[in-house]
Amino acid sequence: MEIRRIRPDDWPELRRVRLTALQDAPEAFLTRHAEAVEYPDDLWKERARLGSSGNGQATFLLVEDEQACGMVIGLTRPEDPSEVLLVGMWISPAHRRARHGAALVERLVAWATEAGAHSVVLGVIEGNDSALKLYESCGFVRTGERRDLPGHSARIEYTMQLQLSPA
Repeated sequence: MEIRRIRPDDWPELRRVRLTALQDAPEAFLTRHAEAVEYPDDLWKERARLGSSGNGQATFLLVEDEQACGMVIGLTRPEDPSEVLLVGMWISPAHRRARHGAALVERLVAWATEAGAHSVVLGVIEGNDSALKLYESCGFVRTGERRDLPGHSARIEYTMQLQLSPA
């Protein structure tokens, strides 16, 4: 099992793992599988390219036998480059509860620190207790912010933050 940054030529694997995530845990994501399955190859290629290098975005894959079985994406906020958003976190059911999620988060946090970020922020959907426990075990705390998710009646997202250094 290894965690590595995506490469531009990994775009088919990115597409496969993301679509699998959207089918496996539709309640955890804002994007719907039916929408993402229609994305053109050029979009997946661009996402893999952007996530492969630099400080604006990073995608990390959890890989076993040359196949991704988990992923996490970090995006630097354009309006505040000192803050990284953790998005797109997912681990295949067969690989859960083996500390792989924590390892993915730790790798993303290391990248955010290297990129000069002061904090990492994420959203957790109410009721996703396993994600909440994972992020708390990695040092994230609830900020007190919450929001109703547009287009998702009665769903609330809580904001969590990990402070890396003083702002």
